[in-house]
Amino acid sequence: MRFIGNAPVDGEVRAIASGALANGEAVIVNSDGTVGAIDPSGSSTSITQAVGTQVTFLTGNQINKSEVAYDTNEGRVVICYRDDATNYGVTVVGQISGTSLTFGTPVVWNSSSTDNISCIFDSSTGKIVVGGQSAGNSYYQIAKVGQVSGSSISFGSAATTGDRGTGYNTIFHLSAGKVVSITEKSGGGWAGSVGTISGNSISFGTLTGFFPSGAYAYFRGCAIGSTGEILITCVNQGFGRAVALPGSVSGNSIIWGSETTFFNGNPGDPFPPVFDAVSGKAFIAFRDDTGSPAAVKGIAATVSSSGVGANPTVSFGSIASSGSNGYGPRSAYNSDASKIAVTYVAQGNPQKLRVVTISGTTVTFGSEVSLSTADGGSSGIGSIEGEGKFVISRTGDTYNTAVGQVFRPAYTAIGTNLTTENFIGFSNGVYPNTGKAVINSTCTVDKNQSGLTAGQTYYVQTDGTLGTTPADPSVLAGTAISSNSIIVKG
Repeated sequence: MRFIGNAPVDGEVRAIASGALANGEAVIVNSDGTVGAIDPSGSSTSITQAVGTQVTFLTGNQINKSEVAYDTNEGRVVICYRDDATNYGVTVVGQISGTSLTFGTPVVWNSSSTDNISCIFDSSTGKIVVGGQSAGNSYYQIAKVGQVSGSSISFGSAATTGDRGTGYNTIFHLSAGKVVSITEKSGGGWAGSVGTISGNSISFGTLTGFFPSGAYAYFRGCAIGSTGEILITCVNQGFGRAVALPGSVSGNSIIWGSETTFFNGNPGDPFPPVFDAVSGKAFIAFRDDTGSPAAVKGIAATVSSSGVGANPTVSFGSIASSGSNGYGPRSAYNSDASKIAVTYVAQGNPQKLRVVTISGTTVTFGSEVSLSTADGGSSGIGSIEGEGKFVISRTGDTYNTAVGQVFRPAYTAIGTNLTTENFIGFSNGVYPNTGKAVINSTCTVDKNQSGLTAGQTYYVQTDGTLGTTPADPSVLAGTAISSNSIIVKG
């Protein structure tokens, strides 16, 4: 690197700017020793659609209630499921290579009958959180924190997520080190609580009620970006309709909005919403049981809030039909491809998939993709961030087996000049092209940021901004110590 004089502070670097630099801008070093801004508008690459072969991770029996998470820190897939031979809660760790998978040995995380399984990954702590209704805990919903190491995973002790937990419950990721649990209350009714991850443990705050009666089922949920808004979906069994409920999270408290119906008829289960970061909408796939055979449909939802502590609202676009008959639709969003994938079991039981795009509030389903030729069974799907792929867990084509399968949608990958090695810090001032720039580099504190959360780990994104999840390539920026200050690279 070309240095101009001596650095006055350890970790502070001086170099010639190649292009103008803004105060606090993320900076890379170029091959000629100059420094410059991150450019996201590099050459683009067309990625083609691909379906991987199914890889067996369980033989002799089938799975049920499966979920898929991806540990971006370890680069491992985690499939959480109920083993139908024992009804235990089990996880298995897999590794992706292209469109192929290899799996380790399944690990039991709950050695009693387990239902309503959830599985999420939190990049800020590098932990997996699994949850489910446990017969061994008087049918309360429990959660455990898992740590992936190579092809295996180990768990801490169980925490009860709510009061009663005997109904259809769910856990979903909220933000750094936080999850939201939806559970049934003692004596009836439904409520949510916020869980906080600490080491290999998790603890939950006070339940905040939202439905006073028990005539609701099949709860699923998602967070709406990083603004603290959430959306849950369920079936109002008393009136035979699908409803959504928005919420706003502040700390460990939840403010609930009003129930809004998005489908009148005979909705099937499940229909977990996912957040599409490009459109800023939540997407909900569901089964329409009004006719015969059942149809897979979808709708876009917009959650609005006037700020933390305010009652959020939700509105919807028009219902779109996939053109397919089937059941058990599950969805995931991949930020690399900017695509939603919906998998479902079609008539005759083969597993199918469609890619979904959202424009405004209009949902469009792509062409149907075949994943299996035989029984699709109960499936789960998860996004493989940084890889532009999805992993589907399901019953295998061969009787009494369970498999994982990779799907890669077609998309255009935009290049960037950021690599895993060339980020050096943040500009400590405004500098013109060819100016003598001062860069706050490794182990210095850069005080030129805004909107950060103290204690949160941040990653450099491909456009030079900071985010709480790794991009592709994964580049650690550092740890925030205040809203405007970050310790560079640790």
